[in-house]
Amino acid sequence: MKKFILIATTFMLIFGIFINAKPEYKLFIGLRGIGQSFEYISSDGGFEATELLGKGLDIETINNLFEKYHADHPDAVLMRKFPKNYLKFWHWREYWTHNRWKLPYYSAE
Repeated sequence: MKKFILIATTFMLIFGIFINAKPEYKLFIGLRGIGQSFEYISSDGGFEATELLGKGLDIETINNLFEKYHADHPDAVLMRKFPKNYLKFWHWREYWTHNRWKLPYYSAE
């Protein structure tokens, strides 16, 4: 039984390193599709935008649009409307490195 646990743990570690090594592998394996979207909102609710992977707006464009909005509303903060799911360990590298995850989380409650 200990041998099985050791082999399973080793496999999970190698798989986690493999997935987090190159972003292209995520699309190859299909862990995050091209059509996935991420929604953003300003803290005052006056600005909303949606990031679409593979097409449409990306996070840099949304930041540029928010900068223009922020000029007229200096107290507003850009926030993400999607939570982190730490059980999906293959996303951990993205949580640490991608700008979308550095934004504060907006909860509707």
